[in-house]
Amino acid sequence: MKKMVLTVWVAACCCLPNLVLSQGALSKKVLLSIQPGESIVTSESCIDVGYSADQLFVVTRKGDQFFIYEGGVRKGPFNSKMVRMKNCGERHNASCSVYTTEQSAASFEIISYSEQGGMTINFKGKKYGPYTMVMALQVAKDGSSFLAAVTDDGEHRLVSSGGLSQPLPGQVSYLHMSSSGRQYLAVSQETGAMEAEMANIDFSKLTQEQLVAMAQKMAAQQEQAGQPKVFVFTAGGKKFGPYPASDIYESSPAFCRTGGDNWYMVSDNTLYINGVKVKQYAYDQISFSTGDVWLTPDGKRYAIAGYDKILFSDGSSGPAPLKTDCEMKDGKVILKWISLENGKDIVACSREI
Repeated sequence: MKKMVLTVWVAACCCLPNLVLSQGALSKKVLLSIQPGESIVTSESCIDVGYSADQLFVVTRKGDQFFIYEGGVRKGPFNSKMVRMKNCGERHNASCSVYTTEQSAASFEIISYSEQGGMTINFKGKKYGPYTMVMALQVAKDGSSFLAAVTDDGEHRLVSSGGLSQPLPGQVSYLHMSSSGRQYLAVSQETGAMEAEMANIDFSKLTQEQLVAMAQKMAAQQEQAGQPKVFVFTAGGKKFGPYPASDIYESSPAFCRTGGDNWYMVSDNTLYINGVKVKQYAYDQISFSTGDVWLTPDGKRYAIAGYDKILFSDGSSGPAPLKTDCEMKDGKVILKWISLENGKDIVACSREI
């Protein structure tokens, strides 16, 4: 059996039946109650977001004994070797809120390679390049356009089928495109002087002593310079930052599945929407690397999962989520989640953002 994890903090994307709510109303329904003293083993459990105990497969632990709740029925006790593991599927382990472009193999087939080592993007009968390297590529969901991060003669740039050719301060760490294809996020880390110098060095001609000396020089410069600076570039040539490199993740900055062309970022426990500071949270309220942020299509309202509750833009809160999902209904965003309350009740919750 896999290593037991007793924490109840997980996130996954699931589905939940339609529920009509008034603005801000919180709906709650107890689906299942585990026994006193039991802890949920989330690494072995499948907790779908729904309104029936039949959707739950929960493994709990009490001391050295394990129990299984399936279809609302408690079974056990079992020892660790007797606990039946269930394959919950990949969707149970994915971040819920982040919108990602699913790139097919065909999107990378538009790149061709020359005998001289260059790379060319072939898109809708036109050629773009050649470039020294295509570092990242995004194609709009409808296939109408592309955006790419490239390097050419030691310079980093963003290029697009629409004619964009924007210089960048360094290599792109993450490149995201919104569902409409109209907005993008390019996260670029500033290239230091030493890195720029190294780009023009032929390492094959250096001796071992020279390589060691260069490594020591680079380490000293990095320590003196401090943490690298990161900038975020968006459509229209807008530039945000600098931000500490330690605050940048694949899930932040990012688009969410409900926010359209609006984007969010969490840096130093501060929530930013479209690059504007919205809310400063205490360090014990939210995770600095959270990917569980939900926006309305106009970008004016939000919900963010914290350590012990879900926090809403109107100042209200709900119980902490085990798993979350969101539904668009009549232009409204309905947040739906499963929580553990009173240390024993598995509860289905729902409310409009």
